[in-house]
Amino acid sequence: MNIWHQFPLVRVYLALVTGTSAAIIFGSTSSPGLMIPCILFVAVLLSGIYFRGSDHYKYRWVFGLLLNIFFILLGYDLVAIHKGNLLADNFARSPGKDCLIAIVDEPPLIKDHVCKTILRVSAISRKDGWYKSSGRILAYFSKDSLAVKLHYGDMLILGIAPKPVDPPGNPGAFDYRRYLAANYVYHQVYLRTGTWLKLASGQGSPVIAMASDLRDQFMGIFHANGISGKEYAVASALILGSSDQLDAETRREYAGSGAMHILSVSGMHVAVIFAMLNLILGFMDKRKNLKRIKAIILILAIWFYAAITGLSPAVLRAAWMITFVIIGLTWMRYANVYNVLAASAMLMTLADPLIITNVGFQLSYLAVLGIVSLHPVIYRLWSPRSWIIDWVWKLIAVSIAAQLATFPLAGYYFHQVTNYFLVTNLVAIPLSALVIYTGIAVLITSPVHVVSAVLAKLMALSLIAMNSSVRWIEAAPGAVSRDVPFSLGMMVLIYLLLIVLYTLWISRRKVYVFLTLSIIMLMAGLNIVNAVKWQSQKEFVVYSVKRHTSFCFISGREAVVFSDSAVAGDSMLIGYAMRPHWVSKALKKVVVVNLENPPSLHKNVTFLNGECANLRNYYQFGKTRVAMLSHKPSLIHPEGRLFVDFLIIRDMPGLHMAEVCALYKARQVVIDSSTPLWRTRQWQEECSRLGQKCYAVPARGAFVAEL
Repeated sequence: MNIWHQFPLVRVYLALVTGTSAAIIFGSTSSPGLMIPCILFVAVLLSGIYFRGSDHYKYRWVFGLLLNIFFILLGYDLVAIHKGNLLADNFARSPGKDCLIAIVDEPPLIKDHVCKTILRVSAISRKDGWYKSSGRILAYFSKDSLAVKLHYGDMLILGIAPKPVDPPGNPGAFDYRRYLAANYVYHQVYLRTGTWLKLASGQGSPVIAMASDLRDQFMGIFHANGISGKEYAVASALILGSSDQLDAETRREYAGSGAMHILSVSGMHVAVIFAMLNLILGFMDKRKNLKRIKAIILILAIWFYAAITGLSPAVLRAAWMITFVIIGLTWMRYANVYNVLAASAMLMTLADPLIITNVGFQLSYLAVLGIVSLHPVIYRLWSPRSWIIDWVWKLIAVSIAAQLATFPLAGYYFHQVTNYFLVTNLVAIPLSALVIYTGIAVLITSPVHVVSAVLAKLMALSLIAMNSSVRWIEAAPGAVSRDVPFSLGMMVLIYLLLIVLYTLWISRRKVYVFLTLSIIMLMAGLNIVNAVKWQSQKEFVVYSVKRHTSFCFISGREAVVFSDSAVAGDSMLIGYAMRPHWVSKALKKVVVVNLENPPSLHKNVTFLNGECANLRNYYQFGKTRVAMLSHKPSLIHPEGRLFVDFLIIRDMPGLHMAEVCALYKARQVVIDSSTPLWRTRQWQEECSRLGQKCYAVPARGAFVAEL
């Protein structure tokens, strides 16, 4: 019997994902309509009825083929339908709009200087009146007394037109535009005081509004019971899914120790809630009717908790999966776990086809697949006699299984690998479970202040212990391997290797030995190709760092970066703006030079083993000559015009391009990101009139030249 016959929902979901992936990769720009999928659906039903009989059983593959084609086309069509920018009434497609009416679609996030949220457009105004509209906008409000009082469901009128979201400014940087597009957000707006007005409240979903208000009340209960500082931030994220209070240091510590999944409410948290309620309501299992009532209570409680925590992909996946498990157990039917996973994923993808691009969604399902598939294999390698050691071994086996399933994808996205994840999980998971149990107990007993205060003390101690252990593990030598150059090809090969090794372990067939060796050879070949490419690379880059100057010469796997003092002394700014590019280039050594305090002003200084030389504002990189103009030049040069390949121009009030062209003959003028956008446009126009090639970093992002 074909093993695939055991997983019908898995096969159907793979077809659906094929269609949605094709639409996303090839960029569907219009909806083909539902006519073809509807016709195919009818054909599927008719073929299922016709080929069901024994006389036509050998042609059952026709039914499967039609079913798969139906879901492929359905997936493609759903992406086109769901994309907000394809809707006829989208605000961006309407010319001559004056004002927008929009509703706050997510609870606002209050930061140091702004309030950030997502707005859902409901109407636009033109000269002849108001019209219904649609679309989502990323909105930043100036932080004032009105902005901090915004709530989910507030209706606003906006006097500023949104602009398309900017692409990433530097190579290798996180593509925030793509991330927002996956959430159907294509425009952004910055609203200063006086450019918007609140019209009404309570215009959102009553369920989401109630869940948001309840979450705020629960967070208030934690605060009233003395939970504050880092413990309050971690408790809010761990129990209620609100990560707004987490600072950069806490995020770094949890990510570096391999405990970041604890701060993201996921399947583990839902499982803890289910286990606790299942234990409390265990007395209802004795009678059939009570057991069904218990199932309904469990399902409602799980979805209530999922709503409070923000309905993240991981929580949705866990909620759907446990819902199906509860239904199966209640009606005494066996449910294959892979089909259960596929069913939950299918429901989420049908509701939101772009969710397959969500990193949390991908990592969540991979972790569960790893645990379901690999945990039994790993656990059977050893059978401890002591129940305590057995419990620890189970936890270790689960951690290894989840890590094996997720580390290639996590390495590809985040370019780091946590090395002490076993230690972290052995310590942090039990402590996090204790925090969840005590936290829920604090919320339940909040009317009795004496009891909740005692439980809050225990909760605070658990949080302190967890934060301290995570901090200690992250600070340990070799805790995390950062800046790992993980390519897409390497990620795919690692997953293929894991699948083949797993199949080899289960089937013990020789063919999988040859497949394993073949994949290992491909990985070695890819490493050789990448090594040759990295060793021979040469680039000149002018980075986009707003209001600052920073440029770089790359030779092989080394680089020298020249930056102004503000950038050179800010490791976080370097990490955000430039390090992703360095990681993509697999650089091993980067030297950062402060432009305001160079090694020498009066003699040549060499870098990159003598390949790059610097004298004042002039740079020689191999045969490439670069000059930087940081002050207004003289109109007359005793030796005539100087020829350079690239001329970097920093912000200078009163400078005219005619003065620059009188002194330099440049193959390419590069206006760096220290220059305001209005002056950049002025210089671009002057260069155009003079016939001078010009690249504006403030308008177009980083300038990259392969040499």
